[in-house]
Amino acid sequence: GCGKFADLNDAALASLQQLGFDAIWVTGIYRQATTRDYSSLQLPPDDPDLLKGIAGSPYAIRDYYDVCPDYAVDPAKRLDEFKALLARAKKQKLRIFIDFVPNHVARSYASVVHPERDFGKDDQATEFFSGDDFYYLKPGSDGPPLQLSTFDSKKKQPTTPTTRVIWDDKDNRFPGLKEKIDGLFPPEQKRGRVTGDNQNTWRPSQECWYETCKLNYGYDFTQGAKGKRKHPTVLQPEVPVPNLWKKMDAIMNYWQEIGVDGFRCDVSHIIPSEFWHWALARARTRNPQTYFYAECYEGDTRLEVPDANPELASYHSNPLSLIEAGFSSVYGHDAYKGLMKIYEESGWANDLDSLTRPGFVGDNSLRYAENHDECRIASTQHWGGHGMSVGRVVSTVLFALSRGPVMVYYGQEVGEAATVGAAGFELDKGRTTFFDYWSVPELQKWYHDGSCDGSDLSIEQKELRAFYGRTLQSLTHPALAQGNFYPLNPANKSNSAYGRLSGETTSGHWMYSFLRNDPVNQKSVLVAVNLHPTQTLSGVRCLLSKESAAALALPTGTTLTGTDLLASPNPATFSAPADTLTTQGMSLPDLPPFSSYYFDLSAQK
Repeated sequence: GCGKFADLNDAALASLQQLGFDAIWVTGIYRQATTRDYSSLQLPPDDPDLLKGIAGSPYAIRDYYDVCPDYAVDPAKRLDEFKALLARAKKQKLRIFIDFVPNHVARSYASVVHPERDFGKDDQATEFFSGDDFYYLKPGSDGPPLQLSTFDSKKKQPTTPTTRVIWDDKDNRFPGLKEKIDGLFPPEQKRGRVTGDNQNTWRPSQECWYETCKLNYGYDFTQGAKGKRKHPTVLQPEVPVPNLWKKMDAIMNYWQEIGVDGFRCDVSHIIPSEFWHWALARARTRNPQTYFYAECYEGDTRLEVPDANPELASYHSNPLSLIEAGFSSVYGHDAYKGLMKIYEESGWANDLDSLTRPGFVGDNSLRYAENHDECRIASTQHWGGHGMSVGRVVSTVLFALSRGPVMVYYGQEVGEAATVGAAGFELDKGRTTFFDYWSVPELQKWYHDGSCDGSDLSIEQKELRAFYGRTLQSLTHPALAQGNFYPLNPANKSNSAYGRLSGETTSGHWMYSFLRNDPVNQKSVLVAVNLHPTQTLSGVRCLLSKESAAALALPTGTTLTGTDLLASPNPATFSAPADTLTTQGMSLPDLPPFSSYYFDLSAQK
């Protein structure tokens, strides 16, 4: 249930590069709080009350300058093995990205690589909000001490999946840990700290990020937009840069020097954007090619930090001000949620047009159909329980929406469904857990003992993986890489031949299409998708809007032809008179259930 850096061998990396990937985000590589006992390396297990999962959350980092020993063949040489992975990836012309988790660390944070840079080492801990690295709780009716919701002190029983597993262990897998389960953490008996998700309480709930404590960037989050700031802004540029900023910059510099090519920045919207301005500029001074992409969720009013710049304050640091601060891209979560709603609630394809983030933000949005925080798209519990096929249409829509990058979660390309049952802290939620030692059985079939030839995959899985490859490679088409976006569903709502089913009075429930046009290279792609799980859409006519027809600028009397980029070896085609595209439209081939087409367009006399 635990792969190694070495398992990303030459065969694996070459296969991923050939499929169409440019970079690999190696998720959660830092040494985290865990039950694993590496005492021989001076790395003892953590207090079980601090843990989510037997492996522990990779976002509860215990040493920002170290990697997790679990991922090394020889744990004593774990950093060397990670550096060897970087070298292998470079040989295959792949970049390696890692996480940068600026908002919080494990409560037990203590670096063995650079202990002199530990957070909180010089904190006075006498005020809630000061120049300290952490936010310190004020004494009140609820504490001290810090009481974690991992143990019921009245019933004398553990209360989380993790503490129950350790408590009920009969095989002595966790020697000495059961005795420590009491809901308390000795270093915070008197000086408690705020949780990573801003829980300002001595008794954080089981649902919050209780395993982490929040770092102080110089912003009093308890006051919202009016919160005091002890960091430089456009209104107070003379304020010194906080020491915490310098510590985080040193961490980034450390990994850049080792050879990391980029960073996925965790919950970027809950960090002052002024820090990102400062830190990203410094990082790119060291290496201009370093890639930064931000996890951010628009509308997260509970956690987001308003921008101190009055011109950007209304954007709340997410996502526009994060791009303005220097990020290459930001998470594009809205269209993903809109597609999920079609299968899990009562959404329509027509709803997607308002969720595509047109323009500057959309063109810098990272699109995905899965990630480590989300359920598997092939899960029987989610996405309508339709299995791996739904991933085809969802991904092809999301990936073609804009000029931004795309991301595929490991196993998605072979239909990994997370059907291996309850997984410790994660329980059985249709996600591949990252809290416990578990399994990705479908991906293992592709890996095939390190040969990475996919020989154990089913025919359907092989076809799915090949389809993802054709999709990724199609994204280099000029229209999809840099073209403008023109929605077509608005022009077809009254068009009864636009995939309308019996009983519907408006079109655009399951049929979705849009045009991508690159005026510089004069290249265009029509994206047409049938999102329906069982119904073939026949006799579909797709009208162009006046705006999209003008973008094509087809000469009078010509014929527009389209050839699908996603099918092999016999791509679907269509042709239509250029003069009637806005009135009669294009007659498309039959669209089977869960079918997607990227029609490469050209004009012929």
